[in-house]
Amino acid sequence: MKRIVLLFCLFCWVLTITAQEFSGTLKLQPEKLIAGKSIDITYNPAGSNFTRGKAISAAIYLYNNYHWSVEGVTLENNGEIWQAKFNLPKTCAFVALKFYQGLYENPDAFDNNNETGYKFSTLNDQGEKLPGGAIALALFDMPSLYFGLNYYQNTDKKLSNEVLSQLLKEEAKIKQSDPKYYIESYVAIQKILKGDRFKVAITRWLDKLAKDPSLNERQYLSIKNIYQFEFKDNAKADFLEKIILKKYPKGAHSRFLTFHKKMNEVSGTKKSEVNAIESYEDFLKSFPITEWKQSPQEQGYIYYQVHCYLATAYFNAKKTNSFLSLVSGLDFKTLNEVSRWNIGRAYAFKTMGLDTLESISAPIIKNLIKKVTDGSYKEEFFSKKRAENNAYVQLDNRLATYIAILFDLKQYDEALKYFENLSNKGKLGNPELNELHMRILEKTNNSKLIKPFLESCVLVNSITPKMFDKIKDLYLGQHEDLSGYDAYLIALKSSTEQEELKAEIKQNLTNKEYMPFALRGMDGKLVRSSDWEGKIVVLDFWATWCKPCINALPGMQVAVDKYANDSTVDFYFIGTMQNGDYKEKSEAFVKRKGFRLKFLHDNINPKTGAQSAVFSSFVPFFNSSAIPRKVILKDGFMRYTSEGFSGSTGKLVDEISYVIELLKAEK
Repeated sequence: MKRIVLLFCLFCWVLTITAQEFSGTLKLQPEKLIAGKSIDITYNPAGSNFTRGKAISAAIYLYNNYHWSVEGVTLENNGEIWQAKFNLPKTCAFVALKFYQGLYENPDAFDNNNETGYKFSTLNDQGEKLPGGAIALALFDMPSLYFGLNYYQNTDKKLSNEVLSQLLKEEAKIKQSDPKYYIESYVAIQKILKGDRFKVAITRWLDKLAKDPSLNERQYLSIKNIYQFEFKDNAKADFLEKIILKKYPKGAHSRFLTFHKKMNEVSGTKKSEVNAIESYEDFLKSFPITEWKQSPQEQGYIYYQVHCYLATAYFNAKKTNSFLSLVSGLDFKTLNEVSRWNIGRAYAFKTMGLDTLESISAPIIKNLIKKVTDGSYKEEFFSKKRAENNAYVQLDNRLATYIAILFDLKQYDEALKYFENLSNKGKLGNPELNELHMRILEKTNNSKLIKPFLESCVLVNSITPKMFDKIKDLYLGQHEDLSGYDAYLIALKSSTEQEELKAEIKQNLTNKEYMPFALRGMDGKLVRSSDWEGKIVVLDFWATWCKPCINALPGMQVAVDKYANDSTVDFYFIGTMQNGDYKEKSEAFVKRKGFRLKFLHDNINPKTGAQSAVFSSFVPFFNSSAIPRKVILKDGFMRYTSEGFSGSTGKLVDEISYVIELLKAEK
């Protein structure tokens, strides 16, 4: 009778797995999933908390050969439903789906069937369960058992001992299934089931299993780790490690140990570049990457680090031939990091002659262009699309550096060619690179292309102050005055983007009374906020150590110039949170850069001794102490504030201008 009740309970629990296609939300075809075959996914978001009209994606969790994996699937919208086709791996024993909007790791909204899961067992061509099918059910609902599902559910259910025991029995009935294929999971379940008898029973089982001549390296390692970390039996763990190293001298464990030994040798003794090179070369000779690729075993990070460190050692030692020989065989991900760290730093800090740097960069850039689609970032990003997008972003950054090198060498025609290798977003997305593009067009007698290029940059709000100056000059060359200039610029911009910006600004408008203050300017004169009655005043809190602050200043200069003749608008730039002789630092920086801006020095906070008295008085309004921080005041009240700098001068000017015009229009 007890067995009948137990089987009924298990049946009801498993029923939730196979019955999900009748929930009215998700349907899979065929209803019985066959490993190795394709499935059609149909999802109706009705009743979920998804935002209507926003793309929905799916994450498919697979238990395949006793290991979890997750794949992203792009769903296509078909009216009220979302659809996709997916090919199940031949050895996949279990499938679960989760739908989400936004990022997989941090979704804006998701649907996992109220934590119960959209989950399905699979069958083989003969209609039989696959090895791992029953054990996957336990791991799905109790991720803490061993390597459960990341990002699927927020809770770790506690299955009863009866259910866990029955699942083990069900797994034992499946053809070709054996606990040696899921050692960690088996031990974790037995720990729950056996209680006080666990250590004796499992030790006996492990001792017997360790004598199985058919074990592979991964299985030996699992047993060793359980002895070492679960039972603290170092003697047995050490004995098994000797067996592993003897049986698999070129295996994953030996590779791992040797890698850390070499890393410790290099970093611990501060060896010279020559000795570091010897250590890294010795590792690659002992464990060739070609052998690892035959059975990767998740140790790609080892080769990534070794190649990056070895390339840097070659670069620093000026072993150019060795450097280029090594990097020619690297995948995109590794080659990109080698280029970023070595070429990028050498150019930024001027540690190498431009001619030499260009000769080293040229073959690297050509290799990066060739390998950008090799998929080497796929392990870092859940979505294949995001991995590809990241690769193109990285390529854009490396191209920007190489184009700048060519420009400095006055190789303008050569530099112009590489703009074609930028991604669609990269061709206009970087304001500084856009300015360089404009200058290269000037140098290559392509003046006719400058105006349409600048107009395209205005459209996407990716423009620098110098580009603004240029487009204004071009406008004046075709018109008598600037009376229609602002309307011309507005007409160039994306109406959708402008409306989105306006909506965001309106949402962030506020009306908070602030504490009056008085600050001294660089001329020593006192400026009082009480004197700003009837004015709209833009404050920009900045510091000489803050790179985004510095990058935003040219854009703020454009905004200041725009309202230079408007007596109802004023701008002040308040240096804050600086150390040492901050007045001298700020004033020297401003004079060196030639800004035509009204700079003030923040007061010392008597409570903390920091130069942040006025800024600190505003911090409670926005619960952040980050800069750059824009604060817009009117008649004794803070009416708007924003943090950071997007990198777009055009967007910054639009933001400030729109707030000012909104406040001016108030009655």
